[in-house]
Amino acid sequence: QRVDELDGRLRHAAAQALKRRTDAVAGLARALELASPRLALAARAQALASIAQRLGAASRRERDRARTRLELAARALSTVSPLATLGRGYAIVRTSTGALARTCADAPVGSTIRATLAGGVLVAVVTDALGADLTGSRSD
Repeated sequence: QRVDELDGRLRHAAAQALKRRTDAVAGLARALELASPRLALAARAQALASIAQRLGAASRRERDRARTRLELAARALSTVSPLATLGRGYAIVRTSTGALARTCADAPVGSTIRATLAGGVLVAVVTDALGADLTGSRSD
């Protein structure tokens, strides 16, 4: 009977020891799984994907802002462009030396001038000059 009792206690102690060891191994496996680089890498990959998405959206917004600024600058530049002025019916007049003719005195009667217009250049000889009053009356 003593042997049976000791055998039962031994079996029970062995089962308890096995259970403790099994529980310890399971705990270590859980700790190992939590410390696994796979989880950290998955979390980092998700964070990286989120950052890449935000970066893409920010770059699209910045590109759109830059495009808008460029379009506004192009419109502003177009309004002050000499070509736009020529398109409204004005001309750039140069003397035979290539200097700009700003007044009638810069292109006296008999001189050759080049008038740049929206559609090309006219070469002309000055045959008459009106005064500076811009009314069409002569100032002689």
